[in-house]
Amino acid sequence: MSDQVGQDNKPGTDCENAKGAGSSTSESIKIKVRDEAGMEVLFRVKMNTQMRKIKEKYCEKAEKNITHIRFLFDGETINDDTTPKELDMEPDDIIEVVSAQTGGHRTHLY
Repeated sequence: MSDQVGQDNKPGTDCENAKGAGSSTSESIKIKVRDEAGMEVLFRVKMNTQMRKIKEKYCEKAEKNITHIRFLFDGETINDDTTPKELDMEPDDIIEVVSAQTGGHRTHLY
């Protein structure tokens, strides 16, 4: 756990083991995960970390069900096996968390 603090005053988190941070084989960046209410959680991640880890940690901290929300970067849904490197993420980029849409249009017959 790091000493980073998001706007919601919850500590940020390291998605990689802190022991290996000094000798990492890839660059690490800080990214923000922000929900629709504006709550932010900061993460320090390596560029090769799968987004699944970030999603799971966010849901744990925000006490949200992962099946009820979607994670977006630049307006596109983030896949679990995608990495920040594949998304061309830069320091302080923001991942948006939105409610997942379920169902569809319902036609009423009169």
